Amino acid sequence: MKAAKLSSLTGSQLVERLVSIGTAQDHARKFGEYSNYEQLYAQLTAVHQELLRRGPDTMNGLTKLYQHDNPQVRLIAAVLSFDSAPKLAQDALRELAEGEFMPQCQEAHFAEEDIANGIHPVVADSIRPVDYDAATAEKQSQLLEPIDLSRLSIEELISRFVDIGVAQEQAHENDETEKNKLLDSAMNNIDRELRDRGKSARLALKQLYEHSNAQVRMEAARLSYGVAPEAARACLQALRDSKLPPQYYLVGSILRAIDHGKLT
Repeated sequence: MKAAKLSSLTGSQLVERLVSIGTAQDHARKFGEYSNYEQLYAQLTAVHQELLRRGPDTMNGLTKLYQHDNPQVRLIAAVLSFDSAPKLAQDALRELAEGEFMPQCQEAHFAEEDIANGIHPVVADSIRPVDYDAATAEKQSQLLEPIDLSRLSIEELISRFVDIGVAQEQAHENDETEKNKLLDSAMNNIDRELRDRGKSARLALKQLYEHSNAQVRMEAARLSYGVAPEAARACLQALRDSKLPPQYYLVGSILRAIDHGKLT
């Protein structure tokens, strides 16, 4: 997509092009298509430059995308129109940050922090994951292998729980959706094993309420709520109050589930 071609489009057509790019970026995020995302970012930059060349009136056309059904489109529209409609853009970012669409709610939160610190918000130019060292990659791979949990002691189950929680946080950061699903399944298996062993086994999770990893704390509190409701809720509320992404957003859903009696 070259600027010369973009110059022949109307303002409305440029906005439509931006929607197409944002939708495609969202798809690339979900499926880990790193190179495709970066190519789309280059296209987005070209469209943005053309919108800027047309002036504020054309840029203001992005404000109608603040309610688009795709969270990536909403994020892009709010960030790119910040200069021309700062108040409306900030409101759109705040609404997105308080939502549950990952990773856009996390990026919207970061954008809000940038604005508060006098830094212009930006759209991420890459979604390439952080490279794991060989030992970490091997350890996390082993977590996904079938294992007879009934043969493990409580201490071994808790240790495995911690390893899965740490891996979950890294998978969240790297937008590794499929890996996260497998890790969620592994975590659920440990939860079932602890439940089968009774209340005292589940209470062993309380020792993780002060763990250094936020994901581990969140999962420990979520899965032990039924046996330690007050302490678990206090742990979850502390995570919510800390506004540490991504747990800040995930905890919101957990607290709502508690309020509706859906967590045991």
